[in-house]
Amino acid sequence: MIDPRKWVELTTLDRDDVLSVSLDIDPTKPEHQTPNPAYRIWLHRAVHDLVERVPEGSREEARRTARRILSRVDETPPRGRGLALFAGPELWREYPLPIPLPNRVRYGRPDLMGLLWASAEYSPYAILIVARDHARIAVAYLGGAAIVDDQVLHLDPSDWRFKSPASPPAAARSATRLTPASMRSTASSGTRSRLQRPAT
Repeated sequence: MIDPRKWVELTTLDRDDVLSVSLDIDPTKPEHQTPNPAYRIWLHRAVHDLVERVPEGSREEARRTARRILSRVDETPPRGRGLALFAGPELWREYPLPIPLPNRVRYGRPDLMGLLWASAEYSPYAILIVARDHARIAVAYLGGAAIVDDQVLHLDPSDWRFKSPASPPAAARSATRLTPASMRSTASSGTRSRLQRPAT
């Protein structure tokens, strides 16, 4: 399961040379089903425009980082519906996610806006799994699940109260079982009685 606590490490980095990318790479969207999906086209343009605005002293390093990111996105098939990347000199953090992220690129301090949006939009939820002899509690979050508790069940049915099944009503006990033959016989008897009844 994805642990958002690992993202906190990025906020403690004392550096301003990180290229942060969040992407919607959802393969179910028609625009992402072409040989050159829309998210790649958008990313190439956005990164190019961003690097050109980086101060000249840092631009070459930013360009090298951008090439690493673009190469990764171009050559790796999507492993989810969203992707967050944080790259810089001697830094690489990659988070494929089961949900699409808003498209966003930033250069400077790590930009966690996409990940924070995902963590706020998709809350964790609990799953209770009960079997004959044990119960488990799992927490599901952002496409993953982790067992947080597993208990063995010891059931003592000696004090349980069981209801005896109710007897069928007297009418049901005395009812004649109907078969197709008996139904035909009953129907023909009724017809004969109507035909023999004198007119009044």
